[in-house]
Amino acid sequence: MKILLVGEFSGFFNNLADGLRVLGHEVFLANTGDGLRKFNADYNWKKWGNGYTGKVYGYFDLWSNRRLFKGYDVVQFISPYFIPTLFLNKRFIRYVKHNNSKVFWAACGSSDLIAKYWTESVELRCGVYDYLRKITHDSGQMLRCERTEIVDYENWFIDQIDGVIPTMFEYAEPFRNHPKNIGTIPFPINIDKIEYKENIVEDKVVFYHGITRPEKGTIYIQEAFGLMRDKYFNEAEFICNNQLPYDQYIELVNKTNVILDQTNSFSSGMNGLITMAKGKILMGGGDDHSINELGYVFCPIINITSNSKQICESIEYVMARRNEILHIGAESRRFIEMHHNYIDIARKYIEKWSITN
Repeated sequence: MKILLVGEFSGFFNNLADGLRVLGHEVFLANTGDGLRKFNADYNWKKWGNGYTGKVYGYFDLWSNRRLFKGYDVVQFISPYFIPTLFLNKRFIRYVKHNNSKVFWAACGSSDLIAKYWTESVELRCGVYDYLRKITHDSGQMLRCERTEIVDYENWFIDQIDGVIPTMFEYAEPFRNHPKNIGTIPFPINIDKIEYKENIVEDKVVFYHGITRPEKGTIYIQEAFGLMRDKYFNEAEFICNNQLPYDQYIELVNKTNVILDQTNSFSSGMNGLITMAKGKILMGGGDDHSINELGYVFCPIINITSNSKQICESIEYVMARRNEILHIGAESRRFIEMHHNYIDIARKYIEKWSITN
């Protein structure tokens, strides 16, 4: 099968491509590198700077290489958006649809239909979207998902494709009864590229949170770290820093015992899962909704919420089991091998793509 994967999200499509290639499929990766992370691509379309003009130039680079986006059995997008205007997005999507056999969307990352669902949800709240709504409204602006033309575009995008494949509970719930939803598949992790090392505590237990965006709950983790530094100043080290290039991030992770990912989510994303494959303890999204959605048999993720007291209690839970950190780290690796093995996940995508008419 000849497959085109368009876009990138924390290494998701790079890991999926590895699994598909092991199974004997031909895969072409097209993306912008995902910012500072600089992930691999067979074709990397340029942004030519961060301004609007730069993005338009990036579109011309994309369009001039459109021959690379035709002739595939399967095309899978990671986002409905690639280009700075809806008109140009539509033009690109139409071209891809008319020049390939099947087109899918692996729902993750940015989506305004998903944001609309979570900002309007009454029974369930998702902290990321609550935060974004508050800061946007406080500044006197509207969320993108509150603009009719944006929502209409995403509905149009879904009409063009053969199926939506959510990657976790947050992306599955908005499409629970949607006719294009063909089933959730977990993120793939290439366990053959990620070396497992025993999670040995040296002088101190090292806790690390890589600051990304404030809507991920960094403020609560920072508050908890401040309190825990005073209590465990001889026994633990608490590190927070701004977003790093991927290689530097991984280097710091290697020195860490416990990773705190984010608080405003039900599930854990690629970064958290990769650290688990290394044998680290993960504190992040491990809610029952996520466990049920992804069919986990067991889940060693320590669930944390947007509450500094609850995060402190979770840190104290780990400190009280300092002698078990090596064992819990081994359980983390086993969890990834059982539920996120990149080859097993690639097979699931092949099955979904194949049964869709």
